[in-house]
Amino acid sequence: MVHQQIGIRDTEYTGAGFGKLLLFGEHAAVYGHPAVGLALPLRTTVRLVDEGPRVEPTRSASPTGLSAPQLPESDRIIVQALWEDLFRIAAGDSTAGGIAAGGSPDQLYDQSFLSSLRGRQFRTEIGSDVPRSRGLGSSAAACAALAGAWAALGAEAALSSTLHDIWLLAHSLEHRFHGTPSGIDTGLAVYGGCRSFHFTGAELPDTAALPPPDFPLVAAAVPRRSDTKGLVAGIRRRHEAGDRIVHDTLTQLGRISEQAIGALTAAAPADTLAAAANEADSLLVGLDLDSDQLRYGLQLAKEYGALGGKISGAGGGGAFLAIFGKDRAEAAAAFAAALPAQLRQKGGEAAAIVISPPHLTTPSTKSSPTR
Repeated sequence: MVHQQIGIRDTEYTGAGFGKLLLFGEHAAVYGHPAVGLALPLRTTVRLVDEGPRVEPTRSASPTGLSAPQLPESDRIIVQALWEDLFRIAAGDSTAGGIAAGGSPDQLYDQSFLSSLRGRQFRTEIGSDVPRSRGLGSSAAACAALAGAWAALGAEAALSSTLHDIWLLAHSLEHRFHGTPSGIDTGLAVYGGCRSFHFTGAELPDTAALPPPDFPLVAAAVPRRSDTKGLVAGIRRRHEAGDRIVHDTLTQLGRISEQAIGALTAAAPADTLAAAANEADSLLVGLDLDSDQLRYGLQLAKEYGALGGKISGAGGGGAFLAIFGKDRAEAAAAFAAALPAQLRQKGGEAAAIVISPPHLTTPSTKSSPTR
């Protein structure tokens, strides 16, 4: 089980957000149907280091400076934009960066706390082993980590915050990436574990912890042909145009998700969830959300003994999952090891991670997040 962490050490403030694997409910959740997901043992960590008074004024929208010297220029731009979003949310600006109106937990925006930040300079250090642009929640993990670091900064000023507060803040930041995020990815990034999500019309869905699968899963990802925002928008256009196939497919995906939540609650065997995954996968393929590399990966999983699998997330490539029987942990590991090499031979690429109960197994990482 993984969970959100924040920490304070001297003048350093840290927050962490976890990668995710959407098990059931992709696309259908946008239209109010339930979803279920699993946090991955992959994380992004943001560490804020207080460097004292800001020496040079900037054109930043925030009254507080932020530097990220170790990041590439493109990443620095994103991090600085998110930092400015934090202050814009505080100012009640719901238009900047697509920030959600009402998306600011009051206790994290106490005015005396904000005043105490004025004129200070922070350096940010980021570590992550969440693959980017692969449907495994890299942007949500970054937003959750920054929100957690902000909460740690607030804790120094005696401001208390709950995980729900951090989730709300991370969700608001996520608008910069996805326009109308569901809250699922940031919820898994903040809370961790296996969770269900039900939509009630509130800013965030209701969420509850579920027993995690007691059989091996492989979470894998290949390059995507479009980003989440574009893929979701494409389905939305068809839905709003009255496409009956899309409407009926989303309804069926919602039904499968509800059944999967019940199966996880009852600790159903792997073949029950695998059958649900296979059905959902066929429906997602019917929405033109497949890709050649993703389909090859799922076929290869079955050759290694997977009971079933499916597209995970927005589709168009990206993430997918393969479900193995309770006694097939070695087969799951063999598939995860073989997939990247097999796809390289075909001119593709992939990342894969085995999730084996009762412990979560992580691959080697290129960067070591600060804990």
